[in-house]
Amino acid sequence: MLFVIIMEVLNSLFREADRRRALTPLPGRVITHRASLYADDVVLLVSPNAADLDCVRQILDLFAGASGLVTNFDKCVAVPIMCSEGSVEAVQRAFPCVVASFPCRYLGVPLSVRRLRRVDEQPLVDAIAARIPTWKASMLTNAGRVLLTKVTVSAIPVHTSIACCLSAWAMDQIDKRRRAFLWAGTSTVAGGECKVAWPIVCMPKHLGGLGVLDLRFFGFALRLRWEWLARTSPQATWLKLSCRAEKEVAAMTSASMRVAVGDGVSTCLWTDSWTAVGPLCSYAPNLFAAITASEKKGQSGTASSRIVG
Repeated sequence: MLFVIIMEVLNSLFREADRRRALTPLPGRVITHRASLYADDVVLLVSPNAADLDCVRQILDLFAGASGLVTNFDKCVAVPIMCSEGSVEAVQRAFPCVVASFPCRYLGVPLSVRRLRRVDEQPLVDAIAARIPTWKASMLTNAGRVLLTKVTVSAIPVHTSIACCLSAWAMDQIDKRRRAFLWAGTSTVAGGECKVAWPIVCMPKHLGGLGVLDLRFFGFALRLRWEWLARTSPQATWLKLSCRAEKEVAAMTSASMRVAVGDGVSTCLWTDSWTAVGPLCSYAPNLFAAITASEKKGQSGTASSRIVG
């Protein structure tokens, strides 16, 4: 806890630098450096120009002199985003650390500017396979294997699914290993050894299933949280990123969240569920398809409506 308190001082230094930059902005330049701190993991988003790099380096040196926590550049990684070779060289001069490319890992999650490839998802599949104790499966009852599948094996991909949409291939590989351990206690299983179809296994117990997580739908539910935060915390910095929700998540948002219209500034006319019949895009799909893309986008503003879960 003492370490977390001290790191909050570093975060306040970056916030103060951003505040002063906002008071005296330079032409053609936006507020450039942001910090994301979680325990002893720090991510700095910095524009690769000399002024900002020098500012960040001075903040780190000031913090090191006051707290005694010196930045170990041997453990740091710089990941350029659409940077020129000159910008990368400037970063290396200011921060003598390793330069890597996407996907990078933060808090165990592979982050990428593009869709994850199979080679990026393979470590997650291998981690799940390593946690399946096939050598002791013969000593476990069927109920024991069900419990281990639900509590341990199914929980490993949850952390990644919060931030990333795993591919159908990764889901199939994970389900293949969960199914094999559940029915045979091995790493692979033939179809004839499976006593019940996997979709039924993933159904809740009161519906006749075993209550094992359906990772695909559970991932949609986890990422639904970002849509809720986007509407209830409009000041979040990550909202400036150009990203779209998956169509399944967007549909779940329309079905599970209702907007109570205030002055209407932040209410999306076509896609928000603010009417008694639900979203207008679902009630009048042909009319929604006929309007232009600019008319669909030009419908949201700042927070003023009340979101009801």
